[in-house]
Amino acid sequence: MLIQNLKTYAIKETEKVKKFISAKIGVDRYLIQANKLLNAKDDFRAKEILEQGLERFPKSSKIHVELAHLASKNKDWQTAVQLWKAAYELHKNKVPIRIFIQLAIAYRKVNCLDESEKILRKGIQQNKDNEELWNAYSYIAIFRCNWNSAIPRLEQVCILYESRGVKAPLHVYLRLSTAYRIMGKNDDADRMFNFVLDYFKIEIEKDRHGYRKYVLFDNGESRIEFYKKLSKTDKVVITFDSINMIWNNPSFGFNLLIKQNIDIIAVRKKRTRTYQQDLSLKDFNEAVNLLVKGYKDKIAYGFSLGAYGALYYASTLDCRILALSPRLSIHPQYGKKKMKGKFEFKHNNLPAYNRKISPIIVFDPKNKLDNTYINEGLLTAFPNANLIKVPYGGHGMGPHLLKMGLLKEFILTVINTTQLPVYRRELRKKSSTYYRTLGDICLKRNKPNWALKLVEYSLQLTPKDELCMRLKINVLRRMGRYEEAIEFANRSKEIAPDNRIIRILLIDLYIDLGNGLDAKVELEESISKFGKTEAILKRMKKISESYFKSEI
Repeated sequence: MLIQNLKTYAIKETEKVKKFISAKIGVDRYLIQANKLLNAKDDFRAKEILEQGLERFPKSSKIHVELAHLASKNKDWQTAVQLWKAAYELHKNKVPIRIFIQLAIAYRKVNCLDESEKILRKGIQQNKDNEELWNAYSYIAIFRCNWNSAIPRLEQVCILYESRGVKAPLHVYLRLSTAYRIMGKNDDADRMFNFVLDYFKIEIEKDRHGYRKYVLFDNGESRIEFYKKLSKTDKVVITFDSINMIWNNPSFGFNLLIKQNIDIIAVRKKRTRTYQQDLSLKDFNEAVNLLVKGYKDKIAYGFSLGAYGALYYASTLDCRILALSPRLSIHPQYGKKKMKGKFEFKHNNLPAYNRKISPIIVFDPKNKLDNTYINEGLLTAFPNANLIKVPYGGHGMGPHLLKMGLLKEFILTVINTTQLPVYRRELRKKSSTYYRTLGDICLKRNKPNWALKLVEYSLQLTPKDELCMRLKINVLRRMGRYEEAIEFANRSKEIAPDNRIIRILLIDLYIDLGNGLDAKVELEESISKFGKTEAILKRMKKISESYFKSEI
């Protein structure tokens, strides 16, 4: 009710201002009126009033500042840059500190990083002893992963605060401690971090997260993040994201790892279905090499693409490694036939030879692709590797172990001990992956009745498993039970509307039955949802040639 009354009041006040537009209203009147609207949460009308004021007073720095604040608040950064820059130029040689800082932020948001640093340097030239400017100046170095430059800037922030007889805020000391560690200055890092733990003890105990996140490397496609635990630890875990993970979501294993007393380095991807070919070994090592040297124990792990990454990158650091079903689908020698040549392969054919380490490689020996890669490829690079064979676990080893209740145990065994994790075969019946993998093998060996029983049991365990749904459709199709297959495929389509393969299988079923009309309807729905993919174009041609030569 209060907000509504304020809005009503603000609207009335707006009308009053419009009536006085022709009169000689000063800048302050526009600012007062805009402030009333802002208090009433009416940003749109406040912006209107300020823009009217700017038309009458184009050289008013105050109006520029208020409009700039609004643009920044609404994350309209291009506009914010223009407005803050105008405010900066209007102040000439007496620029307020907040304008230097806000303009630098706006430049950073539009990725004009050189300009951001430049404006902060100008601010410092005019205000040499201002800790806010130095703090912003240190942050832009951190944002650019320029930790070597960040150190003297952060040190200066500390000096300026302490010259006034106070300590800098917690985040300043944490950043400085982290910068020392990243640059391999471990004695300085330990000294600073010990001070933080002592001086900010209560604040750290109440900290909601218990860690701080920093970016070590970012080329726009791959990113390396560092999660510093707010406690003493001599152990770091390096994780690598799997194929469908992106950096906007938690990193691989994050929810489990962040509960342990460890630091985390996470190698991330911006987009799904990409293969980290843009991240070179040189860039990886330059980003993390000095940092990991400060730890007594370093472990790396990942699943599928992430397991490949752990072996390819982290083996150069002599890490202990847990690799679950390592695979690079685009590998020219060991990848999938359909994927070879579709993406540029920039890595070495195999990880660098290393007999000093004994990576733990967990895989399904029944999976031909994984078995070949490991036995013919990876074992030549890591002759002392420890192999844990999990028959009928399929390539989805991570989900399989999770369903069995073993994934957490595997990870923590590797992190906390030097022992090998133990695969307990008797638990496999808890996993739908086990039954689905067996069913898939039965279908390939032309035993569809067995395959159907196995996939039905798998679906009892996980009714919404998309791989299980796809397998059941294929089994029913092989058995010639088309009507049943179509009914199940339509139900599956509703459960998994974004699964392209289920849609393709449904189209194929209609084609098998000679039902061109329904095939065409499903095809058009698929095109509307997914576009004209290669698989859809193939069915489109088939339907056109068989049923609707002049229509599609």
